[in-house]
Amino acid sequence: MTPIPLPLVDGDTLLIDSSSTAEVMTCKRLAQYTFCRHLKSAHEKVALKAGQILHACLDVRYRSASALHAQTEDIQNVMISVAEKEYSTWSPPEDDFRNFSTMTSCIREYGIRYPFENFEVMRLPDMRPFVEIPFAFPFAEIRVNGDFLVQPMKLTTNGYVEDGPAYTKHITTLKIMWVGKIDVGYRAQGLYIMDHKTSTMATITGEFTISHQMYGYVAAAEQL
Repeated sequence: MTPIPLPLVDGDTLLIDSSSTAEVMTCKRLAQYTFCRHLKSAHEKVALKAGQILHACLDVRYRSASALHAQTEDIQNVMISVAEKEYSTWSPPEDDFRNFSTMTSCIREYGIRYPFENFEVMRLPDMRPFVEIPFAFPFAEIRVNGDFLVQPMKLTTNGYVEDGPAYTKHITTLKIMWVGKIDVGYRAQGLYIMDHKTSTMATITGEFTISHQMYGYVAAAEQL
């Protein structure tokens, strides 16, 4: 049986995120395909792409300097223009509802439901707004003291990609890093994070109360 290579950065560091840990817990074979062998589905995930477009639109609102982050008409128009640009290079299947028309309706409805916020977005020490902030912090160290097949990885603008052929290496201590990106960090009588969710099906909001993703994001926000 061909051994499964460990995707490592710097030869001894394993990066995990909420998606990879969820896959390990729900379907180990899927985790093997995506996390270890870096295989991708031949079919585009329409819900994922539409969610990314919506996140890009909301990014405009929460980076804006409008009072109370209000979704003014000008800001809403910019949000819609971002969506229009994205849909100019991508289209969902004809029978899928996640099209430009639905996205513009979603943006407008978001503004009606949340016309303004009762908080201010935090700023990092370098004065950047705490919006769509990537993070990576030490999660654990495991003494393994053994030989492993290692797939070297590197960070690019398209995420982590393979950096050369796999090789065998003796590893004494395996370092684990928790990585991800936080939508919004803000203060309102304490430190809070906001995470926008889109889904292919109805979702019970309460399930995120004990979500490992939320616990990880909170821990990361406290360090940032």
